[in-house]
Amino acid sequence: SRRNRYFSCPRVLGHPGCRRSGSVAMELSAFNIQHGFCEAVVRGLRSGFLGPEDYRRLATSDTLDDMRSALEETDYGTFLQDEPSPLLVSTISKKCYEKLADEFRYLKAQTVEPLTTFMDFIAREKMIDNVCMIIQGALNNKAPVEMQEKVHPLGVFEGMKVIMSETFDVQGGFDDVYRIFLVDTPIGPYFDEYLREAD
Repeated sequence: SRRNRYFSCPRVLGHPGCRRSGSVAMELSAFNIQHGFCEAVVRGLRSGFLGPEDYRRLATSDTLDDMRSALEETDYGTFLQDEPSPLLVSTISKKCYEKLADEFRYLKAQTVEPLTTFMDFIAREKMIDNVCMIIQGALNNKAPVEMQEKVHPLGVFEGMKVIMSETFDVQGGFDDVYRIFLVDTPIGPYFDEYLREAD
C-alpha cells in the first residue's frame, strides 16, 4: 500500500537507512552556533571596505569637503556630517578611528569565549600605547589636554579620566602613578610585572 511504501523509504527520519543522514543534519544544526553572528558581522564590515572606484573618487577630490562627499557614498556614510567646514585632516583621522572603535566594541559585545579574551588583548595593546604616550608627554611637560587628540579611542578606559585630568602629575614617579589609577585597570597586571622586574 501507499502507507507501507512511505515508511519503507530510507529517507524517512527514523528509518534505519536514515540514521546517518539524521546525525549529519543534527551536526549541521549546531554548526557555528557560537560565532556565527560575529562572523556575519565581520563579513558585512568587510564588504564595506573601500574599493578601487571609491579610492578613485577620493583621489580626484580637490578639497577635504569633496572627500567628505565621496565618503558619504560608501559605508562610512555621514560620519563627518556634524563636523564644521573647513575640515581638518586630524578631524577625519579622529572620526575614522572612532568609527573603528565603535564597530570593534559592537562586535566584541556579541562574542563569547575565547573570542572575547582575544579581542580584549587587541584593545589592551592600545590601552598600553595610550598610557605610555600620556606619561611620556607629561614627563616632557606637555599638558594632558594636548595629548587628547593623539589618544587612540580603542584604548580608552575608565582610568583615562584620571590620566587626562588637569591635576595629573607624574613627578612622584611611576610607582605612584601605578598605585593611583593603573592597578585596577585591565592593563594593571602588565605594569605590575614591569615594576617587579625593575625592583
